[in-house]
Amino acid sequence: MNGGGFAANGQNDLFLFQQTAEDRAFHLKVGINYFEACIGELEGLYGEVLAIEDAYLE
Repeated sequence: MNGGGFAANGQNDLFLFQQTAEDRAFHLKVGINYFEACIGELEGLYGEVLAIEDAYLE
């Protein structure tokens, strides 16, 4: 994004807010992706624990 137009028209605050929002959205998306990956790994581990537990119960 080119911020030159915003700065030239005195819209610095708007530009800074937009940049901050875009940066935060990016980092939130990265965090969500890591969180979802962790959930998948935990579900896999939990499934393995249940399978081992079932094997001992049989």
